[in-house]
Amino acid sequence: IYQCKKNDISIHAWINPYRISTSVTNIDKINTQSPAYKWLKDEDVTNDNNVAFSNGIYLNPSGPNVNAILLDEIREIIAKYQVDGIHFDDYFYPTQSVDFDSAIYNQYVFKTTNPLSLADWRRENVNNLISSCYRAIKYANKEILFSISPAADIEHNFENLYADVQEWVREG
Repeated sequence: IYQCKKNDISIHAWINPYRISTSVTNIDKINTQSPAYKWLKDEDVTNDNNVAFSNGIYLNPSGPNVNAILLDEIREIIAKYQVDGIHFDDYFYPTQSVDFDSAIYNQYVFKTTNPLSLADWRRENVNNLISSCYRAIKYANKEILFSISPAADIEHNFENLYADVQEWVREG
């Protein structure tokens, strides 16, 4: 970092916010410091919903503690490293399967008078993360860039990844 700054080279952190592993589904094969590992290995089964499986291991975008973990990680990057930008890859919901986050969605539907459809609820989960990250980054330093590299197909983002790119642009 020192050498980069000395030579006027920008430093940007690229993050896949939810992806833990796309190569394994065995939780024992991932880093024991991972929040996913800790949630699944502790005695509290209620926090297991923070992790989801779909040809890999992911932080569950609907998990009640996931956004807090991701925000803490972003704040840590900003505090420890002189980054000029934080960027998200296009990896949001890894599947359209109803089973992926059904337990949390069903709780939401039960507690809500006019619940969103599953697809809209998933988009809202991602939108909340994006908005929270933007605010946290800009609060720390207005000069730090925040961007997302969405998939090239806007409909694919919306329908399959639950990433409402058009909404993000409208909201700035």
